[in-house]
Amino acid sequence: MKKTLISLALGLVSMAAGAQQVFNVWPDGPADNNGADNEAVLTVYTPEAGVENTGKALVICPGGGYAMLAMDHEGHEMARMLASQGITAAVLKYRLPNGHHNIPADDAREAIRIVRRNAEAWGVDPDKVGISGFSAGGHLASTVLTHHRDSLSIPSYGLLFYPVISARPGITHDGSAINLLGDKVGHNKWVTEYSNDEQVDASTPPTMLLLSSDDITVWIDNSLRFYRALVKNGVEAEMHIYPTGNHGWGMRESFEFHRPMVDTMIDWIKRR
Repeated sequence: MKKTLISLALGLVSMAAGAQQVFNVWPDGPADNNGADNEAVLTVYTPEAGVENTGKALVICPGGGYAMLAMDHEGHEMARMLASQGITAAVLKYRLPNGHHNIPADDAREAIRIVRRNAEAWGVDPDKVGISGFSAGGHLASTVLTHHRDSLSIPSYGLLFYPVISARPGITHDGSAINLLGDKVGHNKWVTEYSNDEQVDASTPPTMLLLSSDDITVWIDNSLRFYRALVKNGVEAEMHIYPTGNHGWGMRESFEFHRPMVDTMIDWIKRR
């Protein structure tokens, strides 16, 4: 009974205009425990009254090296902006892996399922539900784009911001790889499994990548490898590399190319 009440409390916390709802991703408890914070939360922003609903939706995975989550400038700020443009946006507070590599992707797949299960109520086309991610969140999003489990959780499209893509030493972001894989880091089986450029095939959804050429945190070869793999497999791909900005700009207006980046992102989503 207590669990049911908690689920209901988290399941429908709405703002006055009905534009925000908060869901416990696993109301009956997740199948796997990460040994730490074991609660995944999905905050969904829907277009408010007076805003034309495009029928598009996007699950957002903030970055943070699989050690923390940049929930604001890589999460809620983006979601509010998208909702103002008629795009339903769902910010995922995914569970950190803590060495349990499957857990973030399990949460992200379930987030996509939640959006599709509520598609009619939110005015969303279930065939237009994408996934996005920043930095390590980009690795998570690219994992879901390339490792398919069931039709309900396969994204319709992807949007990756300065993403970690590879798990290969010398290419990956070391901290993200260590936090994701734990004692499996560096083992060839898992390096291959989570080098997502090596997992692309013709079934990978269309994807756009956005990054800065002066990124000193995540080597841009991560994005280049993924882009090349998409093109090689005949998948629709688009990439925008800004000359400056380094890493982690998210929705910060201090990023020199913030406005054109936002316009590019919205145009991409509306063209899906």
